[in-house]
Amino acid sequence: MNDRELGMICDHLKPKVFEENAKVVEVGEPLNAMLYIIAGSMQADLSITDTGETAPSTSFDTLEKGMFVGEQLLYWAMKTEAFDDQPASFKTIRCTTKVEAFALTVDDLKTLVLSGDIFPMKSKAGILKIVADPKIREKVEAIFLWMAINNISDDVAIDIMHGFSQNKLKENIDAEVDVNYVFSVLDECGRSIMRRHFCMETLKKPIESGPVINKNHIVLVATMRNMRGGGLLLDRMNGIETAFSSALK
Repeated sequence: MNDRELGMICDHLKPKVFEENAKVVEVGEPLNAMLYIIAGSMQADLSITDTGETAPSTSFDTLEKGMFVGEQLLYWAMKTEAFDDQPASFKTIRCTTKVEAFALTVDDLKTLVLSGDIFPMKSKAGILKIVADPKIREKVEAIFLWMAINNISDDVAIDIMHGFSQNKLKENIDAEVDVNYVFSVLDECGRSIMRRHFCMETLKKPIESGPVINKNHIVLVATMRNMRGGGLLLDRMNGIETAFSSALK
């Protein structure tokens, strides 16, 4: 995770206080928050039932200032497909003293992931998994199809759709999928990527090739030079053009 993502997590932390001997979570119960201890200590019972399953953890038996509780929620949020498989605690944790902490709740973690603020979606399936409404999901699939027809690669399409608005999709759910519609549901970052994809290479052409020369004008000049007296007439025309340009200055 980069500093921006870590900063977004910090912005969602909420203060939490536990009294001495308070139970934080029981083994097998759903984890509802990740805690960062800033004062006090907790005791972790690492015993597991026969059917239990351990998960990666950096916790110790005694949890003190500077340690985390429930950090496996981050692993879950990074890999889950539908947010319907909330992990359970694999240890019982109680406070041995009064504990002060900052908490990142499951709901706030979901918000961060679904908004793309952390763990950005890397696939179409990842984007589609955040859409609960079948009609909106169908519309998102139609937008991806429109992009494919217009030669937008999957990687670019994912970047474009990263910050799309489900509310705007819902407002015009029956609208035809065209460039206006797609543009209307994107955030400014997605719009910028889309503009650049379609227009940047095309815009380079007139800049690199210079001014367009009128072929008819070239043919006319060549014809006049080949005509009897044409060269003299052309020289007089050029003289008039030069005098006219000087008069305008």
